[in-house]
Amino acid sequence: MSRYATTGWYEFLLPVRTPGGEDHLRVWIDMQDVVPLLRRLDRVYGDPEHPYCRDLTQVPNAARDLVAMVMEHVIEHPGCVRRVAVRRSLFAELQERFGVRRSAYPVPYPEIIDQVDLDLAQALLLLPVVLDRGRAGRGGDRG
Repeated sequence: MSRYATTGWYEFLLPVRTPGGEDHLRVWIDMQDVVPLLRRLDRVYGDPEHPYCRDLTQVPNAARDLVAMVMEHVIEHPGCVRRVAVRRSLFAELQERFGVRRSAYPVPYPEIIDQVDLDLAQALLLLPVVLDRGRAGRGGDRG
């Protein structure tokens, strides 16, 4: 089971701010990159006997901290990102502002799914520009 839980990709919704308003990117990264971030959260919100968040009032802070850590990680290590998708309206805005193209992914989404996969190479260049690191914030002051 532990091998299954630590392999593959994991999806995060990362906040972005554009002239069109607040939105989010759907970003998939390797679990091998997520596990160390989760271990950091364990050290902040747990203790040696209980390495996990036991105080349920701290769960929202832990979630915000994880999003903030993921944003920093994908900016510092863009090679960990496997896929980036956005809503169609955000794609149109990014295409107009930055010339972003769709991914060459061979299977188009049906209209009911409001999503466009971005060209990964272009999307990685945009991460430092569009991610709203302030919106993720820091939950806890410990660590």
